[in-house]
Amino acid sequence: MKNEFGRIPEAMQCQVVLRLAVGAGFLFLFLVLQIYLGDICFSLPCLLFGSGMIVNGGLLFYNGIKGNFILKGGLLISSMIGVGTDKEPLY
Repeated sequence: MKNEFGRIPEAMQCQVVLRLAVGAGFLFLFLVLQIYLGDICFSLPCLLFGSGMIVNGGLLFYNGIKGNFILKGGLLISSMIGVGTDKEPLY
């Protein structure tokens, strides 16, 4: 895993770590709110957002390992396959 993580560009590495850390923080906040308040209305958004960030970070890590990203001019562009740029804007 460590070798595969090293092959990912540095900007993508920072995003993966950041998204996983934010997700873990929100899951911890979910547990704290659920233990102290016991109200699911306050803690459920933390659970949903934390889970979403962890899944997002995992998918970004997976795409980085598989090479599903584009480096253009030093900038990192991810998941650009299938995006049409020739469409006219809707007014």
